[in-house]
Amino acid sequence: MMVDEQKITSDDLFKISASLSLIGDGLALLALKKAEEESNNQKAISAAINRLIRKRP
Repeated sequence: MMVDEQKITSDDLFKISASLSLIGDGLALLALKKAEEESNNQKAISAAINRLIRKRP
């Protein structure tokens, strides 16, 4: 009995990459909201925003 070997295409990899990127962006925004809730410290909030911005190529 032979099992059909499924190949991963570049389109599949792109979809996975895009999904993971969206998850990462969501987590970064959640971290920013949490920093805002935990502290009224503008420096901490600015640092969180800078980390989010630097993540982008």
